[in-house]
Amino acid sequence: MKIRKGFVSNSSSTSFTCEVCGSEVSGMDMGLSEAEMVECNNGHTFCENHKLSTESETDLRKKIKNYIEGNYKDGDFKTKYLKQLDEIEVDDEEELRYFAENFFDTYANASVEECPICQFQSLRPIDINKYLYKKYETCGKEIIKELREKFKSYKDFKEWLKVWKK
Repeated sequence: MKIRKGFVSNSSSTSFTCEVCGSEVSGMDMGLSEAEMVECNNGHTFCENHKLSTESETDLRKKIKNYIEGNYKDGDFKTKYLKQLDEIEVDDEEELRYFAENFFDTYANASVEECPICQFQSLRPIDINKYLYKKYETCGKEIIKELREKFKSYKDFKEWLKVWKK
């Protein structure tokens, strides 16, 4: 029989990285909403503040109502949530978004139209690398070989990157 000494936990650590700005958030049993991040329908993860605004208040209200009606087949929850939705004032977009994000996890996600990556306003470094590899018909090994010929050390390379601005 094995006996563990020290800290033992059944919780799992989770971390998320924004594919737009690179910020990282981690914690125990954490979800995207606790990390203040969202994921688009194509799987890009990014901070909520990078989410593009595309949805009018009326469209969001309709989506929430359709979600409630489609996911709560009659009963107390359906009635309760529809009543809460009706109580949110027409021009209170912030409260409407809060309602959507807190009651319906699907609204913590982003549509393709709200994703800065899908809308080509931001690119992930891996996508830029793939583009450059294809454009210059090269691969990582060839680039490393070229860098070794051009720079004496990694430190020299990093210094060159700091100086180079365009």
